[in-house]
Amino acid sequence: MPSKTLAPTTADLVLFEVAPIWSRDKVLIGAGALVPMGTVLAKDASGEYNPVDFAGADGAEVAVAVACETVDASAAAKKGSVMRRGCVLDTTSLVWPASATDVQKAGAIASLNALGILIRAAL
Repeated sequence: MPSKTLAPTTADLVLFEVAPIWSRDKVLIGAGALVPMGTVLAKDASGEYNPVDFAGADGAEVAVAVACETVDASAAAKKGSVMRRGCVLDTTSLVWPASATDVQKAGAIASLNALGILIRAAL
């Protein structure tokens, strides 16, 4: 019998959350990116959320949220659901920029932890 691989779900990312109505927010994802679930996000000077850019400035380099759904904002900015507080997320489900170093990831995880977004390995 052929096997089928299921796409990741929010349950793969979120190990625990206080309550969806409190832990999650709908935010505007900036135009020009396909943001997969689990992407570590930063908030830029315009107030839009984009994948964290460790070489960026004006907030683009500071992790503040994690996408909890895939958002296709490649053509235009689009609203998407993100984890903003009161949750524990699986470290293996996070999506980082390809060039991210372990030191940069550790700094971003510290920023997320300070916001109440704890990053842990699933048991």
